[in-house]
Amino acid sequence: MFGYSLKSSRNSQAPVSESIKHREVFTLTDIDGRTATLILRKGHLHLQQVTQSTILLYLFSTRAELCRAMLPDLSILQHAHRQEIFVLGIVVPETLDTASLRKYMRQNHTTFFVSNSPDNAPLASTLTNMLQLGADYPLPTTLLFHKGRLIRDYEGVTPIEMIRNDLAPYLGSIHKRI
Repeated sequence: MFGYSLKSSRNSQAPVSESIKHREVFTLTDIDGRTATLILRKGHLHLQQVTQSTILLYLFSTRAELCRAMLPDLSILQHAHRQEIFVLGIVVPETLDTASLRKYMRQNHTTFFVSNSPDNAPLASTLTNMLQLGADYPLPTTLLFHKGRLIRDYEGVTPIEMIRNDLAPYLGSIHKRI
């Protein structure tokens, strides 16, 4: 049903601060019970069960209409480039029961991996500290990683055309019409 596959900074490529004293390993679980182990070490991100080299990580709230607005576009992006990109949604600050999140995803045409794990909040805290956004970070916040390295982050709603443009150097078929 979903358009992702699992095996069974600040607009710069400079290294991220290594002084962050947060957790490095996070277990993320989607509505179907599939897990992805995310490792964030010295500013580099690795998803153990994911084969794609480009990760678009989307921190969002199910309560915010602005966050909802990007979900269908991210699903289309994931579907069009499923071999090259993995879109990973992280629900923060709330968690929903599985049935409620499944309903929310259907209503908002969301077909990518969305984690509703207890590790979401610590992961969001680690990422926003890494970006030096503070505790009151904007939602949505989107991070673009390629081969584990943070390439770009976006605060607030971002036009999908901007994200596609920033993805172009990392995705071979990004210019095909989606």
